[in-house]
Parts: sequence; C-alpha cells; structure tokens
Amino acid sequence: MSPKSEKCVVVIGGGVAGMTAAIELARAGHGVHLVESAEHLGGLVRLHGAAAPGHEAPERLIAGLKKELEGLKAITVHLSSRLTGFEGQCPNAKATIGANGKTAVTVNAGAVVIATGAQPFDPKRLPEFKYGRSPSIVTTLELEGMLKGGTPVHPLTKASLRRVGFVQCVGSRMETRGNPWCSNVCCGVTIKQAVLLKQRSPETDVLVYYMDIRTFNRGQEELYAESRIMGVKYSRGIPSEILTRKDGTLIVRSEDASLGKIIERELDLLVLSIGLEPQVGGAELLKMLGQVQTKDGFVPIANPETRPVETGFKGVFVAGAADFPKNIKDARTQAKAAAMEASMFLA
Repeated sequence: MSPKSEKCVVVIGGGVAGMTAAIELARAGHGVHLVESAEHLGGLVRLHGAAAPGHEAPERLIAGLKKELEGLKAITVHLSSRLTGFEGQCPNAKATIGANGKTAVTVNAGAVVIATGAQPFDPKRLPEFKYGRSPSIVTTLELEGMLKGGTPVHPLTKASLRRVGFVQCVGSRMETRGNPWCSNVCCGVTIKQAVLLKQRSPETDVLVYYMDIRTFNRGQEELYAESRIMGVKYSRGIPSEILTRKDGTLIVRSEDASLGKIIERELDLLVLSIGLEPQVGGAELLKMLGQVQTKDGFVPIANPETRPVETGFKGVFVAGAADFPKNIKDARTQAKAAAMEASMFLA
C-alpha cells in the first residue's frame, strides 16, 4: 500500500511496541520511519529467551514482527540511528535521523510515536547484593539466557544447580537508592523462571525472597499457585547479608517475617529480580520534541484515563514502556492505540 501523503510518522524505538505501531500505521496507509538506536530490532524483549508456559517465545514474536515489517514497503527501518534534530510542530515538522557513519536523513514528520521502552536497573548501585563480585550472583535477564540454552548450570563451575534463590524488588519500591515505583513485570518474570527451573530440574530447591508477590496479569496467579505446588518456596523478607565462599557457594541471611526469625541458607545461585527505569537520554529526546520528563523520568502522558497515548504535545504519542513499565501484551495494546491516534491526527 502506498503512503497517503509525503508526511510520514516517525516511530522512535524498534522494540515490540515500536514495531507494532509501525506495522499498524503502514497498514493504515502511512509512510513510517522506524528509528532504533541498537543494531537489532526487538528491544529488551529480545533478551528474554524463555517463554512462560502457554505463552509464545519472545524470539518467535520478534521474528513474526520482523517478517511483517519486511513485507510492508511503506516502512523504512533505521538501525544504529537516533533522532538528531526536530524542527517545527506536527503535522508540519522536520525530523532528522542520524546514523553512525552515514549521512543524516531529514523527513517530513506528520506525527511521532515515542516507543523507546525502559532499561533494566543496574544492581551494582546496591552494593549489599554484591552483583559483579561473584559469578554466583546474576540478574533475571542473565538467567533468561541460561534458561534459553536448556537446563541452567553454575556460570563458573558448570555444575548442576542444587539451590537457587531469587531476590525481588531489586531497584524497585526503594525510595532513596533505587526507584520508588513497582516495575510491574518482575514478579511475573521470577515466577516464570522458578517454574521453568523446577520443570527442567525437579530436584533443584528454589526459594524466592520477597516483600509482596504482585501478579497483575491474566494467568499469573494460577502460575504462582502452580509454582508452590511444584515446590517453589517463598520467604517474606529481603536478604540482609550475603557472604561469598571460594567454592562459589553463597550464605544468605534474611529475616523471614512469616516465621519471625533470622534464617541462614546456603545457595549455589542467587538471582536478582531487577526492575525497570527510564532510558538514558530520554530527557534530551523529549527536550528536542518540546517536552519535559515527568518527575520519575518517564515520558509524560496527557491523561492516564482519557488520553493514555497522548503526550500533551501536538502530534506526539507514546507506546510501550516509555511512559511506564509494562508487559508485552500491554505494550502492544498501547502501541496499536498510539498508531490509531496518530492516524486519526493525520486524517
């Protein structure tokens, strides 16, 4: 389908939300420039290799979206690229797209969809968890890669994992040194990974240290219940001390609020369930588009109930985790809504 006019829609971010928005806009007859800063499309979802029981594997979802993109001639994909300039106001703006080692391209931007996503919290900011100081301490993103390869083994010794612990809310719901918000997806990721560990290695002891378990999405409460039936244990209390041994094992001390006492456990692997936060560079991008970040650093929206994909700036819309952490389903739903609003704006 040929574009309706020379005015295109610039979609910033080539993750699941950005790809979904670009596809919907192209189907509606609009030219689209999809701008992705990385060398590959897929965003953060590309790093999630293990599918929850009954769900589509992330790599299969991304492959399907890429195939759809390739079949739509109205979409131009810019990899390793960024928005480097923006003049005027939509629907009569000029957007400049710069790529490493290539001549910048300026296009007529009728509308913009911000789909830059979120980035994982760096647990090195919380030294008490000793991330980076022991190969026995990994993040949920790193465990995703281990699960993708089959039954995980110890990163250093390659031995079978007998005892695995998860720590929830690393970087989330922390007023001073982390971020105050709940990142929405972390509990679901941990429950999924715990179930996959038990499915592949039933003899492995799996323990989750938590403040609260929050199962937001359909099917997660059932998966949580199933994990308990499978033998996953839940201890209400975040570790207060982590000791590392030369043989790679860990000693983890925590107060179990349910039991009212300090518990000491030996683990082979400790998995930090890291939260999500705004992308680095988000403030500069929003300033270029004539906007200001919210207090928490995410993309502002006009009204969460009545205008959930509008930014309050004419012709600029938002999709996915750019405005707040969300799961794949919600990100894609918002992307489709943003594409519809942008299409209506250009009508």
